Amino acid sequence: VARYGGDSFHLTSTSPAFTQTVTPAFTTTSVVSSSPTSSYGAPVTFAISVASPDGAIPSGTVSLSEGSSTLGSCSLTGSDPNSCDITITSFAAGSHSLTARHLASANFAASSGSVVQTVNRATTTLALSSTGLSVVYGTAVTLAVDFATENGTTASGAISFSDGTTPLGSCTPAAGSCSIPPITFAAGSHAITASYAGDTNHAPTSDAVTVDVAQVTTTTTLTASPNPSTYGATVTLTATVSPAVPGTVAISD
Repeated sequence: VARYGGDSFHLTSTSPAFTQTVTPAFTTTSVVSSSPTSSYGAPVTFAISVASPDGAIPSGTVSLSEGSSTLGSCSLTGSDPNSCDITITSFAAGSHSLTARHLASANFAASSGSVVQTVNRATTTLALSSTGLSVVYGTAVTLAVDFATENGTTASGAISFSDGTTPLGSCTPAAGSCSIPPITFAAGSHAITASYAGDTNHAPTSDAVTVDVAQVTTTTTLTASPNPSTYGATVTLTATVSPAVPGTVAISD
């Protein structure tokens, strides 16, 4: 209502009642990832900003969600730049469509912004070792691996060992390393491979070593009894092989 108080020459007057409608200010919400492509287990920080083109600064809380699941929330600073951060470390490998939402209030309208976060499988590293790379036949060899993952995450599954295409066994790295029971290889060269097949969140990896197994050196001695002997007498020839090994000995004259 507007009122005129009048003066010596003019009477007072009052305007008809006037209603002013004030609607909530329009807002825009934006969200930016610190690393749009990340790896499993790596922290990702999302900076969420809310602004109003009318110059007013929205206040309140914003949330970050994936589908119907709320991942986190933060309070706007209330000053320029009007933003806040949410850090997430729990993303599984894959593509994630995320939405940042600013809820409506008495003075500001609701708004939302979206971002796509791509999460790759974490890389893995594997180092294969042998207690002997050049041994003599009969020597037992222990094969072991040191296993690590990017970002220190915990991978599932076992490490498989093979000699060419022949499986040798497997083990699960409990504290980053594991081994299989000792193996006695046949003489020859053995291409040993340790492999991790990967899982939903971890990439596969492998490593290889060559174990060379040499034949055992033997000595053969021959004795005759009696020696010397006379013509026509029976002579016993004895061949001895050291170390004791299976097989036959041929005696020739």
